[in-house]
Amino acid sequence: GFAGGRADVWEPEQDVNWGSETKWLGDERYSGDRELSGHLGAVQMGLIYVNPEGPNGKPDPIAAARDIRETFGRMAMNDEETVALIAGGHTFGKTHGAGDAPLL
Repeated sequence: GFAGGRADVWEPEQDVNWGSETKWLGDERYSGDRELSGHLGAVQMGLIYVNPEGPNGKPDPIAAARDIRETFGRMAMNDEETVALIAGGHTFGKTHGAGDAPLL
């Protein structure tokens, strides 16, 4: 189908608030003990939600859990809903239509 985008955002490159970073995967959106600033949802610029390699590319499961809880909590999801989304998404994969329909 057709997805025309938001009518009020005529040029996304100029209208998207990526946060305070000037480079991809920067870490300037945090203050103190990893307090994510303001209205931002993704933990690093350039990511949809959280870094799959762990916070700042470091495989720390405890820190990753904190980032996941914070990020999905900002989308009004509790822990149970977050697990269902992540586990379901990774179990079924390409259910967004990117895959070959007969294989879904």
